[in-house]
Amino acid sequence: ANARIGIGTEVPSKMLTVGGDISASGGYIGSRTFETGSITAVANNSGADIVYFGQASGLTAGTLYYLKTDGTWEAADADDNTKGADELLGIALGADATTNGMLLRGIVNVTGVSGLSNVGRAVYISTTAGDVTETAPSGNDNIVRIVGYVINANDTIYFNPGTTWVKVTA
Repeated sequence: ANARIGIGTEVPSKMLTVGGDISASGGYIGSRTFETGSITAVANNSGADIVYFGQASGLTAGTLYYLKTDGTWEAADADDNTKGADELLGIALGADATTNGMLLRGIVNVTGVSGLSNVGRAVYISTTAGDVTETAPSGNDNIVRIVGYVINANDTIYFNPGTTWVKVTA
């Protein structure tokens, strides 16, 4: 059955026929829904920003990675300012970036971490490669970059990496 699509009207008088690509300009109007819970829930949530490129194996779901200049993903590490300071960050949604995807922004349960329990607190790139932490790194030459906020005491965070970072001089 053919359906009518209304734009700015309740009962459209014409049918919309598309014979190719559609483009639009202007701002986004609407709402987004963010699910909390498992990585599977995030992968099925249209409110998350997920990309599908990089290596096809070797990633660990729930781990924090940065995009290297060769197009592959490596575990982010606050001990090294070349591993996540000003690079694109993502959380693996499975072992394969091209199939499972990399979360660029959204709700996710991070693995390899325990103790993210202070709801509302910022989380940072950890000095343990691939992890996040509620404690800002403080050692000499450590990188401090907020990557999200704790939203549930079960290690669930709103992942939304900031673009500002600092290098500690201790």
